[in-house]
Amino acid sequence: MAYSLDIKSTIWERLEFNTEEQMLEVKSKLESRELKTALDIVDYVYKDNQELYFELLYDTQEFINPSENGGCSTIELLGEDGEVIYRNADI
Repeated sequence: MAYSLDIKSTIWERLEFNTEEQMLEVKSKLESRELKTALDIVDYVYKDNQELYFELLYDTQEFINPSENGGCSTIELLGEDGEVIYRNADI
C-alpha cells in the first residue's frame, strides 16, 4: 500500500425514480419514518429489482472540520501499512 491522505466531506446524492408511483411510495415511507437514510431508500427500491438512477452531485461537495464531525478527525495521513501518521483531531 502507498501513503495516502484521507479527507472527509459531505456531498448530496440524487436518486431518480422511473415512475411517479415509485416516488410516491418512497415519499410515504419517508413521511412515516420507515426509511431514514439514502441507503434505506436504495435497499427498499432495489428489493423488487426496480431500476434506480443514482448520481453523486460533485458540485455540492463541502469539506468539513472536526467540530462538524463530532470532534473526530476529517483529515488523516496514512502510512504504507495503514497506520495514522497525522490526523487533525485527537479522536
